[in-house]
Amino acid sequence: SYLLLVSSGLAEQVSAQDLEPRRWSHLPIGQTIVGVGYAYTEANVFFSPVLNLTDGTSRINGLGFSVIHTLDLAGKSARISLLLPYLSGRWEGDIDGEHQVIHRNGAGDPRLRLSMNLYGAPPLKGPAFAQYRAEHTTNTVVGVSIAVTAPLGKYCDDCLINIGNNRWSVRPQVGVVHTRGPWSFELTGSAFVFTDNDSFIDNAVLEQKPMYALQTHVVYDFKPGSTASSTRRLSRMFRLESLESEIALFWFLKKTGHQFRKPCISFQFLECGSQFR
Repeated sequence: SYLLLVSSGLAEQVSAQDLEPRRWSHLPIGQTIVGVGYAYTEANVFFSPVLNLTDGTSRINGLGFSVIHTLDLAGKSARISLLLPYLSGRWEGDIDGEHQVIHRNGAGDPRLRLSMNLYGAPPLKGPAFAQYRAEHTTNTVVGVSIAVTAPLGKYCDDCLINIGNNRWSVRPQVGVVHTRGPWSFELTGSAFVFTDNDSFIDNAVLEQKPMYALQTHVVYDFKPGSTASSTRRLSRMFRLESLESEIALFWFLKKTGHQFRKPCISFQFLECGSQFR
């Protein structure tokens, strides 16, 4: 939900870095997880030569509030989540040889996501869930999901750069996670489908072909409530190349019955390479 220079594609690519490295993990049903996350993205951006935009860079701070609820859906463990982002960024570059700097901040486009584990994660809770996890320290889970991003973020059709994208996007996903002791290895494939932005700058209509992405996570559990993960992501869309690094810190407050467990702190180190066409 960040950049609308060539398109809002960079925004979609950045916001696609979910603040949820364990999206396919087996969780007990009937739980509600509240999360607050921070992410910083810095990128060098290369645009099509016809735009006369050179030496483009962006620095973006993102704050996200999320609510996740786990449930039994058609005999499978599932979760539904809502992400509400707030973004503040600085963009600069040379336009027709003149250096320009601009700042934007505001609410980003919210995202609603429904995911279901098809294999390896039965819908359990309480003692039954604890017993299953104790007996399956080595396990493989396969899941699918669908996410919808709504065009409700801050947007101005007279601005070259916007926080919101002013278009709907739908993202189906399929993923697998293999857990062996304290280690978890995740692989997720995604497709992004976009509607048109009919209010692009200068009364133009922005169209975008579907984008495809592949993301991996390696997670290590140091102890209950604390994890570290390393992520690598490759995505393709548009004529744009960027190399991004993000460090995100998350706090999850998980409610179990009427008792609250200790906050779970997760450090996510992201190294992301993107090629657009």
